[in-house]
Amino acid sequence: MRPRFEHPALQLLMQPRWDDAFAQLWMASERLLGKQRGQAILDAADDRKALRKEICEAVDELYADGTPPVGALALAWSMLTVDPRQPHSFWTVLPQLTFALDAADLPADDDAAARSRLRVWWLGAEGRWDDNAQSIFRIADLETQKRDDDDPPLVFEAGPISTAESLAADLGLPTLVVMPKAKAAKLKGDHSAYKEILDAKLRLVVARDVAGIRDILHAEFPHAVTRWTRCCATCE
Repeated sequence: MRPRFEHPALQLLMQPRWDDAFAQLWMASERLLGKQRGQAILDAADDRKALRKEICEAVDELYADGTPPVGALALAWSMLTVDPRQPHSFWTVLPQLTFALDAADLPADDDAAARSRLRVWWLGAEGRWDDNAQSIFRIADLETQKRDDDDPPLVFEAGPISTAESLAADLGLPTLVVMPKAKAAKLKGDHSAYKEILDAKLRLVVARDVAGIRDILHAEFPHAVTRWTRCCATCE
């Protein structure tokens, strides 16, 4: 029988507790993680900060595989690092998770159930439960159980990126300040949404297949190729 939600991140989205999500994901990816990485995650289970660090490193290794199925598992593992008390932690998964749901083409009932939980995650990103020690999985399960079919839809907005330092900074992983406040111009209008990343330490992400990215950009912006090449030559 086909699972209701084929994408592993959407399967996790429907889990009622963090422990249930972890157990399901562990069984799905134990072989891919490898014995050493898998054991490191289990050994860190009693230390919340150490466990997040191990999971983040596992996510990087999975993304390095470069294939969509393994990338989907990497996104699912990233969901386990989300903490309602750290609203900024939601931003490592929410855009990809929303895209996965939009692309899933689910039956109406399943789509509605998944979106109801995803709304709770977005509210978590806004800091709705920043004083709640429960996992977002448990919060989403309780919040969606409260609502009846006649209830008005949850109203939410995807708020700006948190001013708090990223989860990567908390874990001692490589980071970079991409918009130093001392060098940034005053942000107005549509650009004001970026004010929250002023002086924020953002996680460094390894860029894969740079040559392929360059070819795509060349095809899309052929008029800029000469200037881009000259700039790169100067930087080298």
